[in-house]
Formats: sequence, structure tokens, C-alpha cells
Amino acid sequence: MKVFLYDGTFEGLLSALYLGLRAGTDDLRIEAEDAHQPALFDEPIFHPTDEALADRLFALIRQEMSPMTLRHVYRLHLSEKPDAGTLLLPFLQLGFRIGPGINGLVTHPQVHPVLTMSRQVSRESHRLLGLLRFQELKGGLLYARYEPDFHQTPLIAPHFSQRMSSHPWIIHDLRRELAACWDTRQWVLRDLPAAETPDISSDEQELQQLWQAYFQHIAIRQRANPTVQRSFMPKKYWKHLVEKPGTMS
Repeated sequence: MKVFLYDGTFEGLLSALYLGLRAGTDDLRIEAEDAHQPALFDEPIFHPTDEALADRLFALIRQEMSPMTLRHVYRLHLSEKPDAGTLLLPFLQLGFRIGPGINGLVTHPQVHPVLTMSRQVSRESHRLLGLLRFQELKGGLLYARYEPDFHQTPLIAPHFSQRMSSHPWIIHDLRRELAACWDTRQWVLRDLPAAETPDISSDEQELQQLWQAYFQHIAIRQRANPTVQRSFMPKKYWKHLVEKPGTMS
């Protein structure tokens, strides 16, 4: 089977998808080069990113299907799943035949896996908008660290650039060792090793102690419901929360 390999970028994915669509075959996989696991009868072909092809497919998806379809494609890329490109190829083949209606075919075998993964990525990003915790560093910079399941930083950084536009901040994905850095004008993605987690200011330490005390004070032991709490605030995110759920004195 032919395997179209790309460099792991969104533009690279779109380039490979464009070429896959033009090939007009279902007997094809599309994978990021660093995630490719060669099989015995694979025929891997690396395709360098072609921004012109990527831009063309981007525009065609938006025009022939819808902006929502484009969001599904982008979320599949951010899922970092090895089969994301392979799932997207038949999804887009169908989309170019039926148009915007593809977003409503939730049970179709070429659509269901894409919409399911897109919803998982979207659900986590919405959850993180309420769970991300910023801390003031010694220099006054605001800093938040987290370890999302999916590559969420490009999805949540625009929200915080609007909500906290007047103050510089860093959102640090420890798992991917990437950070979004906002300077009050624009945000950019930078490599940032997980080991480089800076010290918080003394004021921040006092505020965290006050917040933890408040969290304990307002808790009503008789009404504690850990199951419901975990449904809204999954335990895997507790590590970077100031209030430390599950600790009730």
C-alpha cells in the first residue's frame, strides 16, 4: 500500500491530502513521517510541504463544504493521532461529493471517526478554558502550565490573547515542551523544555495560600460528591490546579 508521508505540520497534512485526493484511490494511507510504522508491503513516499497546494485545499474545503468542516480537519491534525490523515482522506472524498451536508452524517462510516475525534479535541479545549491556572512569576509575567491529551495550545491561546490582552503571559504545554508566548500584541509558539518551569512571586504564593484556604472553607463535607466533581473536572487535570480538588480537611 502506498503511504504518503508529510512533515507533521498542518500545511504538510493539507498538501498530502490534496495529492491523495488527486490520486483518486482508497488504497492509500497518509501519515506524519515521524509517526510512520513501516509494514511489510508499504510503499512510503515523502511529499514535502507545498504551501500552494495546502492553501488551495484549505480554500476548497471552506468553499465546497463549510468552515465547520475545516475546523474538523484542523482538530484531527491537533489530535496527533497517527491515523488522522488516513481518516481524513475518505472523509474529504465524500465531502467533495455531497458538500456541507457531510457535517450531519454522524453515523456514516467515513464521517463518524472524524467527528468523534473532533469532538474529543473540542471537548478538552473547552474544558481547559476553565481549568487553566495562571501564576504570577517573580518578574510579573503570568505563567500557566498544563499537560493536555491533545495539542491544545493553538486552540486556547487566541481565547486568552483576547481575555488577557493587556498582560504578557506564557501557556506551557509540558508534555510537548511547547509554549504560547503573548507580548500584549501577538502570540507565538516556542519550544520550551518541561524542566524550565520558573519560580512564582511571593505575592502569588500568598494568593495561592488564600485561595486554597477559601476552597477548603466553602466546601460542605456533607454534600461532597467526588463522582460529580470528576465528571466536570477530571482527575488527570488536578496536578496543575491551585485549589487541589479531593483534599478536604
